[in-house]
Amino acid sequence: MMKVMDLRQLATFRAIVETGNFARAADRLGIGASTVTLHVQQLEAELGGPMFIRHGRRLALTELGASVHSHADAISAHVGAIGEEAAELAAAARGTVRIGGIEPLAHIDLVPLLARLGRERPHIRLRLDVGGTALLATSVADGRLAFAVCSAPPPELELVFEPLFREPIGLVLSDSHALARHDGAIPASRLADQRIILSEPGCAYRAHVLDTFSRCGVDLTVHAEFGSTPAAVEAVRMGLGIALLPLAGLASPPRGTTTRAVDGLALGLDIGIVRPRAGEAYSALTSQVLAMVRTAAPRWAGRRYPGPSSRRRTASPHRGGGTGAR
Repeated sequence: MMKVMDLRQLATFRAIVETGNFARAADRLGIGASTVTLHVQQLEAELGGPMFIRHGRRLALTELGASVHSHADAISAHVGAIGEEAAELAAAARGTVRIGGIEPLAHIDLVPLLARLGRERPHIRLRLDVGGTALLATSVADGRLAFAVCSAPPPELELVFEPLFREPIGLVLSDSHALARHDGAIPASRLADQRIILSEPGCAYRAHVLDTFSRCGVDLTVHAEFGSTPAAVEAVRMGLGIALLPLAGLASPPRGTTTRAVDGLALGLDIGIVRPRAGEAYSALTSQVLAMVRTAAPRWAGRRYPGPSSRRRTASPHRGGGTGAR
C-alpha cells in the first residue's frame, strides 16, 4: 500500500523541474541540497521508480516523472485554491449563511439585512428559512440552521433563547365596522361577542392571543383561521370579521381597514435569537451575521410602534407573508 505523499515532496519535485537541477531547487525553497535529495528519494520509493534521468548536466523526466509533473501542477493549483478560499472564509468573504425567521420579521427586517450583506459580498450564499417557531427551532436543534429569529422555542429542544424585542399584536378592522368608530384603544370586553379571525392552530401568535384573553376572563369566538397575514387582512376588509395579528407588517394597512390597540392588554410576543445550547462553532461569516442581527435589533424594535394607531389608516394594499410564529 502506497504511503500518503507529502506536499513538501511534491513542492520539491516541481521546483527541480522548473529550475533544472537540485541545487537551484534548494535555493528557491530555502532548504539544504540533502533535503532536496531526500524528498526525491522518498517520492521515488513511494511511487516505485525513478523520476529523473541525467543527460550530462541536464535533468530529464522519466515517463513516471512526466506523469507526476502533470498531477503535481494540478495538486498545487488545488492547494492554492484551498488556501485562497480558506482566507476568504476567514475574512467572511465566502461561505453560506443558514438562518431562519418568522413573519413578519423575516420579510421586514431579515431580508433587507441579508440583501445588503449579499450586495457587499457577492461570493457568499444566503439561505433564509421562513416558517413557524416550532419548525425553525427544530431545524436549529438538528443543525440544518445555524440560528433562527423567532419566539421562544419548545423547552424540550434545550435551545438557547436570547430575547431581542416584543412584536406588538393588535386589532385589524374594516373601516365600516362599528368598533372602528371607537376613539382610542378597544376594551377587551368588547371583543367577546365579535367574530374573530386568528392565525392557524399551532401558531405562537394565536396561542399568545387566546391565552392573554383567557387570563383576563374574555372568551373569544374564533370565526376564521388563516395561515397568511395578507389573507386574514383581506378577509377583514371584506367583512368576515376582525383580526388579531402582529402589526409590524401593517404600519400602513390596506385601504378600507384600520388598526387599534386592545385596552389594558399587553398583547405582544417576545422575539429573539434561538441557537444551540452547546454553542456551535460558527464560521466567521455566520458569526458576523449573528452580530449584525444583535446590532440591528434595537432599530427593528424602534420601528415597531408601541401600539396600534388610534387613527384610521388608508394606504396601498398590504404586502407580507404568513404569520409564521408557529
